[in-house]
Parts: sequence; C-alpha cells; structure tokens
Amino acid sequence: MHGLVHWLANTYASKGITTNAVAPAIIEDTKMLPKGSEELAKRIPVGRLGTPDEIAETVLWMVKTGYLNNKVIGVDGGMYAY
Repeated sequence: MHGLVHWLANTYASKGITTNAVAPAIIEDTKMLPKGSEELAKRIPVGRLGTPDEIAETVLWMVKTGYLNNKVIGVDGGMYAY
C-alpha cells in the first residue's frame, strides 16, 4: 500500500489531488473481529481495541486537511512502531 500511495501522491499532487491511506490495526465490532478480545487488547499499548468511529474520524481529518499528502496513517493504538 505504501508504494501505491507514494506513486499516486507524486503523480497527482500537481493536479491538486492528494493521496493518503489509513492503516488500521485491530478494530472491534467489525467483520474482521466480530467480538472484542481481551487477549488482543492486552497486546496493544493503549490497552484496548480501536473502534470504527476512530477510523472514521481519522478519514474525515485526512479529507479535511488539504495539505496532507503521501501519508499512510497508522491507527493502531501504538501497536506497530514505524
């Protein structure tokens, strides 16, 4: 995904089109994980699973921020260090 975002961002930025992505980790109450898991939550530094609303808020922030370009935003509770 990173390579695609990088290519699209560099190709279309001059036309006023920004390209970004969201990389969520473990999100509760989704088809990926229908029920929360305390064992998984313990492995995440913030101590809980993410919520669909937190992902949606991140996407809204990215859409509203016109200067943001060529970024993959990890919404993972600190689970992955980049």
